[in-house]
Order: sequence, then structure tokens, then C-alpha cells
Amino acid sequence: DCIFTAWLVQFQAVDRTEPAFVPQGCSDMARSTTSCTGTGLQEDTDYKISVQELCTEELLASPTTISNQVVRTLLVPAPETLLQLPLASETVSQRPEEIMLMLSIEVELAGVAELHICPLGPDCGPCMNSTGEPGSGFSIRNNRLMSWMVSSDYWQQKCSYKIQLQEGTFVTRIKPEKSHPPITWNFSFETSPASILSTIEENAGSPEELNFSIVWDSAVLFRCRA
Repeated sequence: DCIFTAWLVQFQAVDRTEPAFVPQGCSDMARSTTSCTGTGLQEDTDYKISVQELCTEELLASPTTISNQVVRTLLVPAPETLLQLPLASETVSQRPEEIMLMLSIEVELAGVAELHICPLGPDCGPCMNSTGEPGSGFSIRNNRLMSWMVSSDYWQQKCSYKIQLQEGTFVTRIKPEKSHPPITWNFSFETSPASILSTIEENAGSPEELNFSIVWDSAVLFRCRA
């Protein structure tokens, strides 16, 4: 009788010259094991799988069984940009408080998610880097949606800005990992001055006091000056 030593599970790439090999995850299996998950395979490749029971005496080893069906591994797509906020070439009328980016596939951070922001006009202020470290204004949700917080005071009226994210900042979670290409887009900030729609004056009951209300046609931020 066969004294079991191992299962020999080998993968052979179809139409390739590489020899058959034992993939990671399919070695050192007990005799009662009926399945394994092979890793380290090439993407988008056809494989045939063979299985043989090995014994302490070589002559008692079972015949090699080769799968009738070819198994094909999936192609890992590179991340693509699905959404940018503000939108590319958009002119926004409110100062953005965050920059958002959505990718087409789940990714993970490969280093520091540093976002480069540069104005395109000479009178629009300096460039800045928004450092992407969790807890410091950067967040990633569902492994696809990234956001960087930016102070609203940074944006200047009637200025255009170029947003850049270096290639390889994020890589796919599934292997073999792939990175996104450089991501670049522009947008502009310009808002029209608010206009007064109406004013309402009320006598507060004292000659020294006067209450009044102003209705604007858009949201405004008051800055008091002495």
C-alpha cells in the first residue's frame, strides 16, 4: 500500500515554454485535503492543472491526473479616474474645502498621497502640497474615494489651478498590483459679488439704536473692519 507523502499539484501555462510548477498555497497538504488556492500566477493566462499522489515508494505513486478544462486567470486592470471634484475645466463659484478623486478599482496607498496644487496665474499665490496622511486632512473611503482637505482661504478670485497626483501614489489591492498613471486636471474659481435685494429698518425703541436687516441674493461672509 501507498504510504502517503504529499500531493503534487502543478500548474502548466498553456502555449508557454515555462515548465510546470507548484504554486504557493498548494504544497505541504495533508492527504485529507481536497482543495487548495494557488497564488503567484500570471494574470490573463490559461493554465492546465495536474494532480498526483506521491508515496514513500515511488512505484506506488498514483498516475498523474490532468484537468480536462483550462483555467484562465483574470486580467488586473490599472486604476482609471472616474471622478474629480472640482470637475476638470469647471469654474466654481464657491471656495472648495476639499479635493476629491474616485478611481475605478479598489486601491491602497503606496506611500504618501501628496497632492500638488499650483495656480496658473502670476498673481494667484504660491503652489502648495496637500500631504495625504490619515488624520491630517486626507481620507480614503471604500478603497476608491480619496479626499484632501484644503483651506478655503487658499483660493483666489478669478484664478485657475492645476491639480496633480504623481503616478504610483495608489496601487491595486489585488495582485499583481498596478498603479494609476499621472493624474492632472485644471479648474477655476470665480464668484460674482453679492447684490442687495432689500433692506429692512426697525426702530429699536431708543434714539441711539437702530436695527436693520439686509437680504442678499447669495450667501455672504461678513468681515468686520474697525
